Amino acid sequence: MQYTHFVKLTQHPEYPDYIQTRESYKRCQQAMAAWRSKPEPIRVDEYSLLWTYADVSNFMLALARMFDEYNRVLWEEFPYCQECSGGCCCLNAAHVCDFDLLALVLLNQPLPVLTGDIYATGGDCIYLTSHGCAWPAGWRTLKCWIFYCLGGGVWNLTDTFDKRYTHITKKLTAVISRGIPEQLRVYQTISGESLGDYLSDPLDFDQVLGQAIFEILISPLDDRFHVLGDDSLKCLDSRRGSQKWLGSTGSKLDEEAFAFIAEVVELLSEPSLSILVGLDMSTGQLLSDTETMEWILLEKPENGLERLTDIYQRYALTPAPVDGEVASISYRMRQQLQKLMDTWSW
Repeated sequence: MQYTHFVKLTQHPEYPDYIQTRESYKRCQQAMAAWRSKPEPIRVDEYSLLWTYADVSNFMLALARMFDEYNRVLWEEFPYCQECSGGCCCLNAAHVCDFDLLALVLLNQPLPVLTGDIYATGGDCIYLTSHGCAWPAGWRTLKCWIFYCLGGGVWNLTDTFDKRYTHITKKLTAVISRGIPEQLRVYQTISGESLGDYLSDPLDFDQVLGQAIFEILISPLDDRFHVLGDDSLKCLDSRRGSQKWLGSTGSKLDEEAFAFIAEVVELLSEPSLSILVGLDMSTGQLLSDTETMEWILLEKPENGLERLTDIYQRYALTPAPVDGEVASISYRMRQQLQKLMDTWSW
């Protein structure tokens, strides 16, 4: 990947989240130190589980091994990852959870430390460096480890009849079946939720796995040690909630915005089409902005209005179409953003 210029760390859009991550990491360190000093097991009656400190460490290690194999399959058997070399490392992509920070503590892996200038633009993940991801190879963030796409060209993520798409799902299902920790097997049996059924969409799999981990481990840990804190990155708890929010209480405006995002992503995945983008803007920037808008709608961050406003500034001057002219994507993006900002509420 080519980097066009340096960005000051403190000027990167994800810098406030980076600072919060460091604070959450310290809290996780303190919580695990407290458990080591008073090693009473944690009982989870709903799933008939009994966690010791060693059990949780082994659980993290088993997940790390499973996802190392998962990504080996993606990298070696499906060459689009090699060809892309980090196209998914965009703004807000990492989505660091308290679970990721607990994993670093329990696996003795370092928390990424960023300083000064970083080799990324404001549209890149803050952890993207000239040497690749700043996160240790021993533990990437859960979402980054899980995510895959089917690349550009003739790959189509939504086409379930694509033989290559079916092939990758089967391969990953085999990896999960072999490597999933015993505690998650218990979860599947008791809940009736087969995690492998969601592998065809990595974002769905991220949500259901995150929910499972929250129920069997993070919530019980938080009851004992307050690992989540009052203002922490509770994304494991919110993932399934976001899914419910979209399906049941999402407004018509939200549904319209999601439909627009899906349309833009589909259009930009067809490089042979002539797309009326509007303004002097790359399709890469447009795609990054739609992904950020989707994240804001799903996660409802406290600074969501501020982030929508930042995106809007790039589209504010897009001219409206004249009579008989097709509206450009940039103009439609401007309209969607304006509606969301006008009706935004936490």
